[in-house]
Amino acid sequence: VGAEATWKISSDDEMEEFFRNKPEVPYIMEEFIKGEVTTFDGVCDSESRVLFAASHVTAESIMDMVNEGRPCFYYVNKQIPEEVRSAGCRTLKAFNVKSRFFHLEFFRLTEDKEGVGKRGDIVGLEVNMRPAGGFTPDMLNFSQSADCFRIWADMIAFDENRHPYEDNGMYCIYCGRRDGVDYDHSMEDIGSRYGSHNRMLTRMPDALAGAMGNQVCIATFDTIDEVEEYVQYAFAPVECRPIARW
Repeated sequence: VGAEATWKISSDDEMEEFFRNKPEVPYIMEEFIKGEVTTFDGVCDSESRVLFAASHVTAESIMDMVNEGRPCFYYVNKQIPEEVRSAGCRTLKAFNVKSRFFHLEFFRLTEDKEGVGKRGDIVGLEVNMRPAGGFTPDMLNFSQSADCFRIWADMIAFDENRHPYEDNGMYCIYCGRRDGVDYDHSMEDIGSRYGSHNRMLTRMPDALAGAMGNQVCIATFDTIDEVEEYVQYAFAPVECRPIARW
């Protein structure tokens, strides 16, 4: 899942340690990029035209979530930033993506990187010809008041979307809390405090829990400040990285 068996190497000593303990599988080594992950998710037709799309943002490093047990949280944007939509549509054309779900990942650089781009630029990370994992498809639906699975079925049967939606939704936040952490607030507290904003309060299957946490909290809000407050409440007293405003 995500960053399983992935490490950041910052020194010669860490490099030597990696090769002493490297699993007996092929590895790819890449330059480290500082950025937050943002996505372009959706369904396209037989001409690569987008029938449904949304975008989510992961502020914390997925590698740190897996390796260090950092809080797992990410959110679906109310609207897709135009620079993300542009990069996503160009990527679909470049990879000749047709008649399928797609899950495209990009970095938004958090600092200038020589030879790569300036702070705030969108840089390609990876392409996946499938829906995003976990409960993310449900989050896309909650955010956009849509049903991406019906839209996918429309695409298969009719090569069009017969379930239109308004591309101007709500923020949808995911918080994955870990068993064994003494949080200030219980799941019941979260349910009581946020009421109908909560869309799911449940458990994550064990296969995904290492990266995404055991206790699932999903909620929708109108503003990013409300999202930030929900994250801080759900994970307190653990300190979470602030959500960037671009």
